[in-house]
Amino acid sequence: MKRTDARKRAFELLFAFTFYEKNEDVAENIENNNIEGTKIDDFTILLFKGVIKNKENIDLLIKKNIKNWSFERISRVVKTAIRLAVYEIIYEKDIPVGVSINESVEIAKEYGAKDESSYVQAVLASILNEIKQNEDHKL
Repeated sequence: MKRTDARKRAFELLFAFTFYEKNEDVAENIENNNIEGTKIDDFTILLFKGVIKNKENIDLLIKKNIKNWSFERISRVVKTAIRLAVYEIIYEKDIPVGVSINESVEIAKEYGAKDESSYVQAVLASILNEIKQNEDHKL
């Protein structure tokens, strides 16, 4: 499976999981690759597990970088697309940042409402700027 397809699959699973977050069986079945008739590749599982494991930290970063909107009002599609990109940017250093952002914007175009992809891109740009500033201060 190509990584683009794996990301889309991870997005779909993460999006579905937003409806069942309190159901540990769902996460366990996904993590154990136990979904009826569907084989999930390792990269998809890595992304899914990574986002779920680090969701609290990822969401804090998102909340700090949204403008003129509350976190609770952001659509599930946007939250999921941003979470996926932020996980990759922070925790998967072998993936180019531009690829992570572009893939999430494309996912938002495919699954989201008309202007949601622009919002995803703006929030990710703000997050990337914050990360860069923090890295510059460490030097």
